[in-house]
Amino acid sequence: MEFYLSERGGKVLGFQGHEYIFHRKINGTVHWRCRHYRKFNCHSKMRTIDDENHEVTAEPTEHSHDSFPQKIKANVAMQMMKETMNSVGANPRNVMGTVLQEMKLSQEVKAHMPKKSSIERTLNRVKKAGGNHIPNPVTAQKREEEIVKEVEKEIEKEVEKEIEKEIEKEFEKEIEKEIEKEIEKETEKETEKEVEKEVEKETEKETEKETEKETEKETEKEIEKETEKEIEKETEKETEKEIEKEIEKETEKETEKETEKEIEKAVEKETQKEIEKEIEKEVEKEMKS
Repeated sequence: MEFYLSERGGKVLGFQGHEYIFHRKINGTVHWRCRHYRKFNCHSKMRTIDDENHEVTAEPTEHSHDSFPQKIKANVAMQMMKETMNSVGANPRNVMGTVLQEMKLSQEVKAHMPKKSSIERTLNRVKKAGGNHIPNPVTAQKREEEIVKEVEKEIEKEVEKEIEKEIEKEFEKEIEKEIEKEIEKETEKETEKEVEKEVEKETEKETEKETEKETEKETEKEIEKETEKEIEKETEKETEKEIEKEIEKETEKETEKETEKEIEKAVEKETQKEIEKEIEKEVEKEMKS
């Protein structure tokens, strides 16, 4: 089990090749969670007693990623270098040499450490700051409490950020829903308009068909009327012809009758003349005798 500080000054627990950061403290028990809970979406947690021994009361739950034991040793070495920089006359080069010699770090561990120039800059900043952010044996407990408060503040900030993100997400979802609703409404309106247009077109077609039918009916009626008129005219003509024929026949009959009468009269006249002649002849004969 190793303890060291993060770059922001937060307390980090190295245990079984994994790193844990302070989560919360309840009734003398410190709750830790995986340092990479965001990066790897890791939900591993563990608990220790809040005292000098830091006894583990709850073993870590399963991680979603591999362990980093070399990284932990590299971080511990960096912490030792920072603490050593508080010594009188210490300089980055001497401190690096001393710590690396004492810890006898392997090449795998050294590979996880920053570049030499970066380490020197970090140690110079520590020296310049006077070690204010490095805990010392006298103020270790106070510093630890301060670290806990700082971590709690960081956690609160992170929680607030998460809440803000969730609120933003919910807000975005609501906006998306509203946009979807508006789009649906617009789509429905467009669909209704299209349907209305189709209905109007169909209605117009039906109206045109009905109008055509009515027109056809009217035309048929007109044709029928004209036909009836023509038929009536033809019938009248035929009737007139028949009447004329009848009249002609009657006229002929009358003419024939008149002719017969004339003939009869003429015959009667001739007959009378003949009779008169015969009578005259008889009279003459009588007179001669």
